[in-house]
Amino acid sequence: MNTPARKALAGILMSLPICAFAQPNESEVNAKYLNSVKSAIYQPDNTAMTYSVMGDHAIIMGDIAVGKERKVAVEGIPNLIVKKYEDIHSGETDGFTAKSSWSGNTTWPNSTVPYVISAASQGDTAAILAGMNLISSRTAVKFVPRTNQADYIEVIKGSGCWSYVGRNGGRQELSIGNGCAYAGIVAHEFTHALGMWHEQSRADRDNYVRINYANISSGREHNFDKHGAVTTSLGGYDHRSIMHYGWKAFSSNGLPTIESLNPAIPSSQLGQRNNLTDLDAAALAKVYGGNSGGSGDITLYQHCNYTGYSSSIGEGSFTLSQLMARGLQNDDLSSLRVPAGYEVDLYQHDNFQGSKITITGDDSCLVDNGFNDDISSVVVRKITVATAYQHCDYNGYAVPLKVGNYTLSQLQQMGISNDDVSSLAVKGGYKVTMYQHDNFTGSSVAVTGNSNCLVNQGFNDAMSSVRITKN
Repeated sequence: MNTPARKALAGILMSLPICAFAQPNESEVNAKYLNSVKSAIYQPDNTAMTYSVMGDHAIIMGDIAVGKERKVAVEGIPNLIVKKYEDIHSGETDGFTAKSSWSGNTTWPNSTVPYVISAASQGDTAAILAGMNLISSRTAVKFVPRTNQADYIEVIKGSGCWSYVGRNGGRQELSIGNGCAYAGIVAHEFTHALGMWHEQSRADRDNYVRINYANISSGREHNFDKHGAVTTSLGGYDHRSIMHYGWKAFSSNGLPTIESLNPAIPSSQLGQRNNLTDLDAAALAKVYGGNSGGSGDITLYQHCNYTGYSSSIGEGSFTLSQLMARGLQNDDLSSLRVPAGYEVDLYQHDNFQGSKITITGDDSCLVDNGFNDDISSVVVRKITVATAYQHCDYNGYAVPLKVGNYTLSQLQQMGISNDDVSSLAVKGGYKVTMYQHDNFTGSSVAVTGNSNCLVNQGFNDAMSSVRITKN
């Protein structure tokens, strides 16, 4: 929909050089704002956690707010695990922990984040909108101006750049202070608010980067802590993630504080702030839906048992040069993860030549398939797992569907008209969730097998968007 508001936003974004140069990151900006280092009790397990004071907030990991400092000093730091909103409100108690995330409560329902830009931040509106667009253009996340929603984010001009992680309820501050008004920093902070944690805080980070503590400014060491107990990673380790620290974060001497262990990825490329990487988009898409740009679905690993360096690729054909551009090496791969709904052809030589094997699920060690350290090109395909039919009893036009999330415009591009599906054929092990309205809103119904007439489920000619997942 090309509304006047969308046209205006497009004009703003075209005028911003958001990818034309290397943007600063929040650790560089916040270094001058972070003050005294203190300790408080982390409530869930009654252990001590170190934080810095920035303005009136307690800040951990350089830019993550855990509460007002005065309150944290007295009451401690609250539970930092993010759970999926839908799980909490459907009676399930196990919840869901997002990629490398921890925070107060939940993800944002309906993939929608209401926001307010404070009066003091109006001068930064262009950068704020551009940062939100870096996220919404790659996922199903929608940022909408607040009307009367009880839970929302207010962008303020506080001390430095910071955010809470996840949806905490009520008015939730997110600071874009002096020096923070860059699209990449804004996207970083809003990605925290969506439930994501720093990449280098993952429990497995030492397999991919080296922390040089001797080069870290005194009192800033705690910003490099790992928190495996409250983090879960989606996808392979992403050196270039918009959620990764830069290589000289909190450096005391101008020397690197973080170094890449992957010879194909220079340390200077750690933690860019120009855009979401494919892996960033894929991780958000796994939580909030949407098209991640076709990448970040199949993860290839250097060693058996999913260890060593790794990189993720999506549907498509990848020559050796394309694999190496993603940080992989020739004849140096030993395991891979293949989500449901995909199959992968592995070729012995470049340009899809030589011996080939097809993998349709996770393979912890290619030694067993006689293909260890013998890959030079790869083809990834999504496979059809469902078919949508125009009329009951599988009549009318028929459109094959693969695992993924489809908005109304995407369905129409495939040949499915709005409110025009009456029967479904669904392969075993998969689930088709149909939504009454576009963008996965309104009433919904899930189909896990063949349904010859959706009249029987009260959902005939009522589908405007759909998610297809492994059941």
